[in-house]
Amino acid sequence: MKEMQRIAKRLITYLGIKGKELNIIFCSATYIRRLAKKYLRKNYTPACLSFPFWEGEKGFLGEIYLNYHSLNDFSLPHLLEHALKHFLPKGKSKGIGCSKD
Repeated sequence: MKEMQRIAKRLITYLGIKGKELNIIFCSATYIRRLAKKYLRKNYTPACLSFPFWEGEKGFLGEIYLNYHSLNDFSLPHLLEHALKHFLPKGKSKGIGCSKD
């Protein structure tokens, strides 16, 4: 847990989105697939899903769902970096999935 916090803090600072609260949720492949179907209308199992909160509470960045089964294929820093890039203010989206990059 401490390692994940260290990695997330470093990436948030690097990406210039420091000072915001972020929820990181580890979940099963089944659960993240349901999220992808519901919010993206896609039938696949992503490694991660990012849900930026563009409106509402200013101090809350959003949520990242990480498929813990994908840690067999990707390192935790890779998944967090990929997911956090979707929080950069380049465009607005309900949720963006990531599979193998």
